Amino acid sequence: MSSKDLKFNEITKQNWNEPDETTLSIFDSLSIDGKVGLSQEEIIDMILEPQLEEEVPLDVRELFEVARAVFIYGYYFYPFYTLGAEQMTRVLESAVYKKCEEIEAPPGVMDNFRMQRGVDYLASEGIINDKEITWDASRCLRNLSSHLESQNLLSPFPAIGDIKKTAEMINSLY
Repeated sequence: MSSKDLKFNEITKQNWNEPDETTLSIFDSLSIDGKVGLSQEEIIDMILEPQLEEEVPLDVRELFEVARAVFIYGYYFYPFYTLGAEQMTRVLESAVYKKCEEIEAPPGVMDNFRMQRGVDYLASEGIINDKEITWDASRCLRNLSSHLESQNLLSPFPAIGDIKKTAEMINSLY
C-alpha cells in the first residue's frame, strides 16, 4: 500500500509535529458561541475538561490520563482520536475490574475476568443502574476495537465525547 492510499496523513520526519490536515479541516469548520474554527487550545480544553474523582483507584486514573493524552495528539495524527476512544473502553473495563475486586466479588466473577460478568455483578449489587444502555454498549465497542480487521477512523467529536461519558461512568462506580 502506498502512503497516498492511506485515509490519513502518513507520519514523516517532515510532518511529525505539524497539525494533521484532516483535524484542521474538521475543527476549522466548527463554531462554538458564534466563533468559527476551534484553536488547538480550545480542543485541548475540551479533552481535559472531564476529570475522574480522587476516589477512583490510582491505576485507573493513570490509564485514563494516558488514553486522554492520545486524544490530544490527535491534533497531529488524526487516527489518534480513534485510538484514544478505543483505549477509553479498556480503561472502563479496568475500572469495572477494580470495583469488583474492591467489593470482593465472588470467584465466579473474578476468575478469568470478563467485563460482561463484572458489569452484570455490579448491576446485581445496585452499583450500576443503566447496564443495558451504556455499559453493554461500551463493552461491545471494546470488543470491536480489540479485534480489528482494518483501521477504524472516528470523527473527533464523538471520540472526544467518549472521554466525558467514560469519566461519568467510572465516577459513578465510586
